[in-house]
Amino acid sequence: MAYFPDDDDGRVLQDMAASGIDLSKPRAIDFMIDVKSESAGKRLTEDLARKGYSVQLEYDPGEPDFESGVDDEEDFGPSWTVYATVTIVPEYDELIARQKALNEIATRHGAKCDSWGTEN
Repeated sequence: MAYFPDDDDGRVLQDMAASGIDLSKPRAIDFMIDVKSESAGKRLTEDLARKGYSVQLEYDPGEPDFESGVDDEEDFGPSWTVYATVTIVPEYDELIARQKALNEIATRHGAKCDSWGTEN
């Protein structure tokens, strides 16, 4: 079995390998980027599209009782997310490099690359 670093990205790759996913083959990877507003998200999607990413901006209205004052970690408020998708071989170093590059672009828009994922 391949070695995976002991961090969040390494654990995701390890879980993928353990579930039988062939990590030597290219697959669509979705990078999730939290943005503060629709306008910032639109500008970010334009930048990322020029870099070759397939992009989508989505609004999530959050939990209906977010303003209730109940301190529940499951509750969250409204948010905007840019999904930047690229087809690559899911190698640890490549994923880390992509997240770093995405954060450099996202930071210019007051945003942050939060995570990544792929369909099984």
